[in-house]
Amino acid sequence: MYPLVLARTAHADLWIFRFHYLPVSESPQIRTCELSNYWIISSLAMKVLCLSDTHGHHRKLRTPEADLFLFAGDMEASSFSRLADFSDWVASIPLPAERKIIISGNHDGVFERHPLEARNYLDGIATYLENSCCMVAGLKVYGTPVSLAFNNWFFNIPDDGSIKDYWDLIPPDTDILLTHQPPSGILDSDSGQKNLGCSQLLSRVKELQLRLHCFGHIHPGYGLQNIDSTTFVNASICNDWNVMVHEPIVLQMEFD
Repeated sequence: MYPLVLARTAHADLWIFRFHYLPVSESPQIRTCELSNYWIISSLAMKVLCLSDTHGHHRKLRTPEADLFLFAGDMEASSFSRLADFSDWVASIPLPAERKIIISGNHDGVFERHPLEARNYLDGIATYLENSCCMVAGLKVYGTPVSLAFNNWFFNIPDDGSIKDYWDLIPPDTDILLTHQPPSGILDSDSGQKNLGCSQLLSRVKELQLRLHCFGHIHPGYGLQNIDSTTFVNASICNDWNVMVHEPIVLQMEFD
């Protein structure tokens, strides 16, 4: 390991750090800017693993090393036994619970039918969000499982404009947004190239200054798209027949 030099400046409350060159695999979890012969911390560098719509295939996955794990719903928690298996798998990911953030999707019925019991399966293992937020390394993360009604699944909201009430709950200072539903026109095309995202969500996202929006639900939309200062990720790993065809998406991101 290369040495770390720590020095106090003339300002009593300002410390500066100096790192000798480190290979990428060993580099510290911060981005730095040069100041004379020293570097002062200017932003947080974080490797973010985005995953969604595993539909019971989680144990087949290769989970790359990351600093933050985001799961955007459809673990296929249709029963407590399925949820227990998913929870055990999440526990094996070597991150603290506050760095593993999970929401439900329209195929995760136990979270809607038995919300308190279902959450207990993730207690101490991950952070479960349901129309709520948490803080991670100074970043605000908001998560919601709702999606537009389809085949009367779970957390479905009628396509009558009322879903806007849920999008309005997203705090204006959110840094990372985790939804099951994609926004309209962004990584939301089905196999017939029809856009199935939500226009009200798109309108809300445009009002926010997000750094990252992770979602799933529309399996063929898998991929990444940068629009202005926001990175959008559809992290669905399955195709329309719930066969696993993709890998998790890992981003190297810098947060001011």
